[in-house]
Amino acid sequence: MKSLITIIKEIIDQSIQQAKYEKWELGLIKAWGQLLYLGYHELPKTINKIVDEKITKKTFEEYYENADTDEDLQDWMSDSPPTMNGGFAVFDKNRLSSMLTQIANKTKTTEPIKVYRYENVDYEEGWNSYTTDIDDATYGGDNLRMKSYNIPTGYPVIFAGDIADRNEVIINMSSADKAKFLNK
Repeated sequence: MKSLITIIKEIIDQSIQQAKYEKWELGLIKAWGQLLYLGYHELPKTINKIVDEKITKKTFEEYYENADTDEDLQDWMSDSPPTMNGGFAVFDKNRLSSMLTQIANKTKTTEPIKVYRYENVDYEEGWNSYTTDIDDATYGGDNLRMKSYNIPTGYPVIFAGDIADRNEVIINMSSADKAKFLNK
């Protein structure tokens, strides 16, 4: 169990980090925490019929401002991917990954952090949600086990707490990183 001082320090640190995010980035983080994480790994890497990146960013700004009260917007964003203007995709996997990388590079860890996640041995590498509080780790079934990773200082992460889920961090780890950071 974390001490009250540790919890307060983490909240302050996350707030300082989150102040670096632009509104479209907050929208992407919120969309990730609410639904994008579910279909991210199945998204096509590239889609030829895709809107300009400025439109993607504007869409995430609108999502940030309106998603809490607009179920239709949430439903539309859950399409994998959502489309507009005659079937143009709002994003593909490469665009989302690039945008998430841009956000994470703004908020590299300033000290080591320990993160938790239930996953199986074959869980896909790449962008995934983790929690900094073992009590918040969501159990997903019999074939999954709790894993924890020690993320070193200077590693790019997205601090999603209070934008998406409490204590959530979004991290892109390769298989090599997972093996290196895994607590055994």
